[in-house]
Amino acid sequence: MLCLAPLVLYAQTSVVVERFDKLYGEARIAGALDSSVVAEFDVALDSLRTADGIVLDLRELKAPTDSDAAQHEYLNMILGRLISRGMELQPSGIAARGEWQYSDPVVILCDSIWANEPLTTAFAKSRDYGERILSGSEDKARERVKLLVRRKELMDQDRMQRMYEPISPQPTQR
Repeated sequence: MLCLAPLVLYAQTSVVVERFDKLYGEARIAGALDSSVVAEFDVALDSLRTADGIVLDLRELKAPTDSDAAQHEYLNMILGRLISRGMELQPSGIAARGEWQYSDPVVILCDSIWANEPLTTAFAKSRDYGERILSGSEDKARERVKLLVRRKELMDQDRMQRMYEPISPQPTQR
């Protein structure tokens, strides 16, 4: 398997986005979440719009405190770019946000603190092609997103084949 060096597409203080193996993207968010990080993520996500799958790396994200509702709200805003419009995840309250939403496979790479966060749990459960990887390696997350992309492609092919299958006439009873 040919592995190409990652291509950095966007790099700011808290958000770094790169492409790997040409088709996939990775967005790493570090530090504490605030409105400027959300704005950076929105700009960075534009560079991944055509990626077949994304790894969202939250391992370097500052852990929220129980009293820090703003951190949860900012994470909600980031995840809102990764769910379909018109879909609100209850009871987490994650709602689609922005002009467009990324709908292809997403793997969230996080530590145990963020893995237990209700927002990441609701997000992973809501997507057909999304999941969390707890304390995994970057390589494991990248391989997982590739697997999810392949699974999605196979499901799409199967759906198309079924759509165009000739309908067999029902046998008549005598």
